[in-house]
Amino acid sequence: VAISGYGQNGPYADRPAFDAIAQAESGAMSYTGFPEGPPTRAAAPYADFSTAILGAFGAVLALRHQERTGTGQLVDVSLLDSALTFVAGMGVMAEYTMLDHIRPPVGNHSFYNFTDGFEAKDGWVMISVIGNEIWRRFAELLNREEWLTDERFADDDCRYRNRDLIRPIVSQWMAERTVEQIMALLEKQRVPCGRVNTARDIVNDPHVRAREMLVDMAYPGVGTVPLPGIPVKLSETPGKIETRAPGLGEHNEAVYGDLLDLTGQELESMKNAGII
Repeated sequence: VAISGYGQNGPYADRPAFDAIAQAESGAMSYTGFPEGPPTRAAAPYADFSTAILGAFGAVLALRHQERTGTGQLVDVSLLDSALTFVAGMGVMAEYTMLDHIRPPVGNHSFYNFTDGFEAKDGWVMISVIGNEIWRRFAELLNREEWLTDERFADDDCRYRNRDLIRPIVSQWMAERTVEQIMALLEKQRVPCGRVNTARDIVNDPHVRAREMLVDMAYPGVGTVPLPGIPVKLSETPGKIETRAPGLGEHNEAVYGDLLDLTGQELESMKNAGII
């Protein structure tokens, strides 16, 4: 299996690849952000990370093919292709092609239902009211039963289009309560919700710790640093984070000596020559 990070043919084969550029060229930035604002890049480098994941997936497929046929192959992935997978999957190209509609930025709203973020007394809460049953429970929680017979809020699409009528009422309800109070009420009513966490919140989140998605690792001269854990949990071979990333040249002896069979004298000569 050979992994390539660029397209192998065509005029763009040697184009430099960066996450921010992929987000721009995929069209994602054109509808990310708030109305009247500039095109906005997602802070999380999802094009970088998803390309690595898709590359690994491609390698697994190629290895399975090799096991069956004895033939290896090139696995070709690119940042733009990965970013386009997310964008096209949201239907924006289909909307343009079929309806001549270019999706605008709508901030934290969803494009298909009433989803948005709201400020509480001591933080922010994100809610996602999808489907009529959840909408019914949400309206009852806010003592707005009249919403249930209002044709402007008859379904997800209506609620999206009339979101500006709903938002001020929800904003006031949220502003009168703490995040903890809001979360308790929404969870009891079975309305999907989530606290907008900061890095401090994540580091101290018991769920994150229970899932081992942060693993504390000691770094010489630095202290204990939380590292990302393994997001795919396998029942028989779960794997674990055992070591930190090495410092510059830390594994030279293992690589050059154990793997390349260079002697200590040869290694020292390479150091003196500035090669390593």
